[in-house]
Amino acid sequence: MTSERSRAGSSGMLSHVMTPSIPDSPLRSHVGISGTGRAGTSFLTRFLGECGLDIVGVSDVHARARAGLEQNLLTAEAAYVVKDPWLFAYCDVVDLKEINIEFLILPIRDLLDASRSRVLQERIKIMDSPWVDLPVAEVSAETPGGILYSLDPVDQARILAVGFHKLVHWATRNDIPIIFLDFPRFAHDGDYLCDALAPVLTAHCSPKEARKAFAAIADSSLIRIKDQANEHDSGVGADLETELDREALKIILSEKRNEIGLLENQLHDLSLQFTTSQASLAQREEASLELSRRLNDLEQHFNRMTERASLLQLDSDSVRQTLSWKITKPLRSVKRFFTKSDLRGDTNS
Repeated sequence: MTSERSRAGSSGMLSHVMTPSIPDSPLRSHVGISGTGRAGTSFLTRFLGECGLDIVGVSDVHARARAGLEQNLLTAEAAYVVKDPWLFAYCDVVDLKEINIEFLILPIRDLLDASRSRVLQERIKIMDSPWVDLPVAEVSAETPGGILYSLDPVDQARILAVGFHKLVHWATRNDIPIIFLDFPRFAHDGDYLCDALAPVLTAHCSPKEARKAFAAIADSSLIRIKDQANEHDSGVGADLETELDREALKIILSEKRNEIGLLENQLHDLSLQFTTSQASLAQREEASLELSRRLNDLEQHFNRMTERASLLQLDSDSVRQTLSWKITKPLRSVKRFFTKSDLRGDTNS
């Protein structure tokens, strides 16, 4: 059994399908978020977290796909709010005697828009790969020798529709309360979202707090593909593959521009640091020269003081010698007197 709370993104398929076993434990309750995906479910999870409900760590987010925060409902460590677009793949094995799903929240988006959003992520990945110059294929694959899967939004829509129907049927059959949310409306209409989720939020926050939480995180500009259904109905953008390729290239180019901008900023910072280092080095060299000059001055001063000390010593010796001669002059006279007396005495004898 996996111990991680989240196995998000397209690479999370295996971890969801494997359906880890549930250890013997008391009944635990959850609020589930699922559906077709690409319909504001990550925003919805963050909103509930902002309202005080327990969610998976918000660091588990994929910036490019604007996705993440996913968990497997069967994982014992799952948070109170579990977002999992793969729930349809294992809902039939969920033991509702051990797991109580208080509410199942299903955001609903135009089906073709949801499928386009998923296909877009695949095309971005392909175009950001080493084989970007090759003709864009209508299919892709992950496993060597494995299956091919379609990159046609219509084929993806069929898969999403079947999974969504299975999920709704399962929840209805098991009397699990379902809350449907219209996307993208709930991403920019806080009153609508807070009113629709009142049964979930009542035990955790006040309506005022819920609206404050919405205002703190709402950003409708993050919705990439908008009102495409109207364009399709009017005959605009009929070539979905070309349109998605163009959108994928725009996103990649935007990312590369951002990367270039970051690198330019880093280069600018390094240039400033280099300039500062050069200035600092020049200052240090100047300081070193100044210290050398001061040291030289001190050495010269020391030499002069040494010479002066030597001269003073010579002067002192001269003075001492002069004083000694003057002071001992009477003694020398007495000595001469006695010396002469001794000589006379010797003569008389």
